[in-house]
Amino acid sequence: MTSQVSGFTEVRKIRPPQRSRRSRPSALARIAVMLLVIGSGPASQAVSEMTLRLAVVQTHPRVHEAYDQVARAYEAIHPGIQLVQISVPERLYTAWLTTQLVGGTAPEIVEALGARPNDEQAARSFVALTHEMRQPNPYNQGTLLEKLPWRDTFVDGLSEFPAFRAVLMDVYGVSSTIVTHRLLYNRPLLERVTGSPDPPRTMTELLRLIPLVEAFNAQQPQRVVGIAAARETSRPLLDGILTTQTQRLALATDPISTLRPYVRNQIVGLYRGDWTLDDESVRRGLNLVREASRLFQPGFEQARSDDALFYFLQGRALALVTSSIVAEGVKTGVRFPVVVGTWPWPDSDPTGKYTVGPVAEMTSGAKVLHLLRTEAGLQAQALDFLRFLSSLPGQTRFVQSCELLPAVLEVPVQSVMAPFQPLPGVMPYPGLHPTPAALPLCDYLWNKCLDGLTGPTGSVDKFLGRLKPEITGVVRMEIDRAQRDTRVNAARQDATLAALEILERRQPSRREKRSKFDELLEYQTQRETISAYWKASLAIPSPP
Repeated sequence: MTSQVSGFTEVRKIRPPQRSRRSRPSALARIAVMLLVIGSGPASQAVSEMTLRLAVVQTHPRVHEAYDQVARAYEAIHPGIQLVQISVPERLYTAWLTTQLVGGTAPEIVEALGARPNDEQAARSFVALTHEMRQPNPYNQGTLLEKLPWRDTFVDGLSEFPAFRAVLMDVYGVSSTIVTHRLLYNRPLLERVTGSPDPPRTMTELLRLIPLVEAFNAQQPQRVVGIAAARETSRPLLDGILTTQTQRLALATDPISTLRPYVRNQIVGLYRGDWTLDDESVRRGLNLVREASRLFQPGFEQARSDDALFYFLQGRALALVTSSIVAEGVKTGVRFPVVVGTWPWPDSDPTGKYTVGPVAEMTSGAKVLHLLRTEAGLQAQALDFLRFLSSLPGQTRFVQSCELLPAVLEVPVQSVMAPFQPLPGVMPYPGLHPTPAALPLCDYLWNKCLDGLTGPTGSVDKFLGRLKPEITGVVRMEIDRAQRDTRVNAARQDATLAALEILERRQPSRREKRSKFDELLEYQTQRETISAYWKASLAIPSPP
């Protein structure tokens, strides 16, 4: 099959299975067949002198067109090199990538998705780019970035997951864009409901939509909702609301007194009794979450992002929770004017009893590309393409083609993306959360209990009544797993530290190895210290 993007050969474009009323094989059987078909794609293509394959999650067509534009420009200066793109639906991507890695048929460049692959799989399959990141990007010659180390040319410094893996202390990915979240409003509907086309700017103004929507629905045959949300898109908004109320609590209970509270230290603090689920600020944050969720459509906890988008496209919602990576696709697909609203900041704490101030919006790689271990020539050429893509000229071409936020410094932000630029703040990180989304078991518990808070008969007491009996066990499992990972990684890093020490003795001039040694030693000391704190904390009987 070929891509609909002009000039770009696509190895295989997979589509979700079509629904049918006839009897069908099991879901497992259908996925297995799809994975076999996808995996066989590269073998069916005619191979040029050198063919590089790039696997990305299937998103808006303009994103693929942007990769196409950069690929064609790269091929123009590298005759004999062909780049082909493999576009995989999001729902199948994790299973597909795992299959390709296990089978040894993965492309040379792949996009990471969520927490997969994990650190162990990444160390085995991905190429660490830390050494290359210390050198200037040759494609930046003649630009403002020509003397900077490659890593320093990125907006976020590649300091966050999944580009940087803290456990492995290495950079494993290159960002092609960063992501922020916003509310996209149906402007005509917003004006009909509120009398004004201007979107809410604060949490107080956002919550005022609740009675206005209810009054509007009482006079209309077709009901509308305030915000079309999904399980994965509602969490950034609700978490942001909750954690703004626990900023001071997070700072007061941080055992190592930093402005970046470690999430596992926070939940250990809950186990130790340093703070409780009944603390005033926690209940206050949960009350705000309860109120804000009244704007969502019923059943949003089970909805996917496609479901929420369909709700918005039908004109049945005032707003849609969206990200910078899909917003332009939504705006071009709707039949009504839209306006981007700011991320609401809770403004009902004028004395600062709970909050410190707005949180600086963290920029994380929305699309992070990884280089896989493969034949030396292909690996070197694929690395060269990543340099080209993330250079000032390459990134400029990329973001102009797809209208996304740039991941590289000095790249102009398109005017349509100005509302999505990261917001500054006085707090570098959000406050405390009883079940952080970054921890899988905590995330599962939050989703399991959430309808007790947001449902028609939900309340803070009902939610906490569900959460309290299970939270202690979940905390123990999360910390036990973290300690196990610490032991495994410490053993792995001990061997690396010994090897670096020997290399430095043999080659004293290689200061780069000493730098790597110092970084690993500092990180390992910190991890082992924190692990000892966890172990001592769990030895204390949990408060009743």
